[in-house]
Amino acid sequence: MDNKSNEWNLVYNKRQNFCFYPNEELVKFLNRYIKKKIGKNEYINILGDKIKCLDFGCGIGASTSLISEIGISCIGVDISKVAIDYAKELNPNCKFKVINSENLIFDDKYFDFSISIHCLDSMDNSLTKKIMSELIRVTKKYIFITLIASHELNDINFDGQVVVKTEHEKNTIQNYFTYEKIKNLVKKSDFKLKSCELIINQDLIQDKKNGRYYIIFERIN
Repeated sequence: MDNKSNEWNLVYNKRQNFCFYPNEELVKFLNRYIKKKIGKNEYINILGDKIKCLDFGCGIGASTSLISEIGISCIGVDISKVAIDYAKELNPNCKFKVINSENLIFDDKYFDFSISIHCLDSMDNSLTKKIMSELIRVTKKYIFITLIASHELNDINFDGQVVVKTEHEKNTIQNYFTYEKIKNLVKKSDFKLKSCELIINQDLIQDKKNGRYYIIFERIN
C-alpha cells in the first residue's frame, strides 16, 4: 500500500510542515485526561505513574517533546525519515522511530494512550482504517486524534479524498471526514467515541472556512 513516504520526505525537505508548537486541543486533552497541572512543577497523574504514549505521525516532534517534558514516556513515529531526522536533532532527549509498515511493532495495549495530530487525514482512507485498528490494538485507555472536515470545499457532507495539487503538501492525500465516518473508525471495536468537537475557523476577509475535528476514543473492554 502506498503511504506516500517519498512525497512526505519532500514536504519535510522543503520545511513545509515544521510545526514547533503543540496543538492547543492536545494540551487540553492531556490536562483533563492524562496529567493535570496544579502548580509550577506539580501534577496529578490521572492515569497513574509510569505512563506510556505513542505519537503516531509525529513530524518533527513538537507533541512528543511536550509529552516527554511533563514526565511521560513517549515514542514518536513517522513514515518520513526526513521528519524523524529533524525530530531527533531538535529533541535529542526524546525517542523517535521511522515506520515503514502499516503494522505497528508494539505489543497489545503497550501504550496507556496514543495520539495522532494532523496525520490520519493525510492518507488513503483504507490506510487510515488500518492504522486506527493498530492504534486500538496497542492502546490501553485513550486515543486522541484530529481529522479535517470538508468546510473548505463548501460541502460539509463530503467524506471522500483528493490528491493535493497545491505546492504545499503537493501529491499527498487529503482525506475528509464527517461525524458518521468518524464513528465508523471504531465500529465493532473495544473503543467508544468519548468526545468529538468540530472547530470551524472563518477568514472574514477572504470569505473562507476550514473545520477540524478533535476526537477522543476510550477503551471500554
